[in-house]
Amino acid sequence: MGSKEQRSGTATKYGPLRLLPLGLLLVCFAVIGCTNAVQKAVRPLYQEAELSTGVTVVRDIPYLEGAQADPEKHRLDLYLPEEPFIADEGSIPVLVFTHGGSLFKGDKDLAVAGLDFYGNIGRFYSARGIAVAVVNYRLQPLVGWREQVEDVAAAVQWVRENILLYGAASARDREFRIYLSGHSAGAWLVSRVSLDHEVRERFDLTDDRIAGVISISGSGFEMTDQRTWELYPKEDWWAERFSVPEPADWKEAASIVPLMATCGCAQNSRRSEDEQLRFLLLYSNQDLPALARQNRLLSTALREWGLKHRMVAVSSESHRRTLLAMSHPQKIIAREILSFIHTNRLDLDLSVQERVVEEIGGR
Repeated sequence: MGSKEQRSGTATKYGPLRLLPLGLLLVCFAVIGCTNAVQKAVRPLYQEAELSTGVTVVRDIPYLEGAQADPEKHRLDLYLPEEPFIADEGSIPVLVFTHGGSLFKGDKDLAVAGLDFYGNIGRFYSARGIAVAVVNYRLQPLVGWREQVEDVAAAVQWVRENILLYGAASARDREFRIYLSGHSAGAWLVSRVSLDHEVRERFDLTDDRIAGVISISGSGFEMTDQRTWELYPKEDWWAERFSVPEPADWKEAASIVPLMATCGCAQNSRRSEDEQLRFLLLYSNQDLPALARQNRLLSTALREWGLKHRMVAVSSESHRRTLLAMSHPQKIIAREILSFIHTNRLDLDLSVQERVVEEIGGR
């Protein structure tokens, strides 16, 4: 059976060039004005994943409807394998991916010179038996960060309640295990959804609804940490994103680590092995020292609260290139994600948290 693509709804499309978190590529495109030049620059980093036989793509599905719904941003794309991977306990994995862009920009349909970075993630993982949802959400300054968290939570809730309506017939009698993933600001958003008790209760994402969180080059996990601001003295940049509606205590209000005291994390270790929430933290050791510190702070908090996790610092990538490495079969980031999802295990002692990986071959 061949692959097929469907479109749901009437979301307005931008042109082939979206607002990018990949600033260097934008500069190249603007200065050179040449699609071939951009492709040449990106090709060593980007390996296009073909749409596999038997994968159905359904685009622009509204996950919120009604007068308050945004006709473009409250949408998601599904990539559904006809023969999904079945884990040992009989469940089927679903990867819900949230884009980055500093909370101010970005879109699931991001493309530069014909290269669709987020669509490539959908094709790559669905080819390996993992159902994928690529999510849009509203952007600042039209909404604040709390509304953005709620958008992502609403998308996850929609996936949990509706993906069976779209999936293959062979999957309809099985349970789905949802893995949340995001790059940069998207990593912060999915971490917040997974650990904010109020958000999880409001959107019925309690108990074992979320199997794992995959954070790629995330930050903003513990913004009350003074050493972070010494390493990155640009508080105004962060305050612009998080001081509405908490102008006085935005650092604590928007941080992830303080949520662990009220998220039910202490009960996580009492659940069965298959029901425990796990984290995979991936970042580049070529990134800003403040970002590396933020990942270590989150790792420390996860360990203190008994949440199993792995933290990997990849030495041959940068902040932006970690996104491209997600869907590159020869990159350690893609291999770590696949192992995390396919096994639903972290075979590490909780005291062993970080390893730096030197990748072999060209960048």
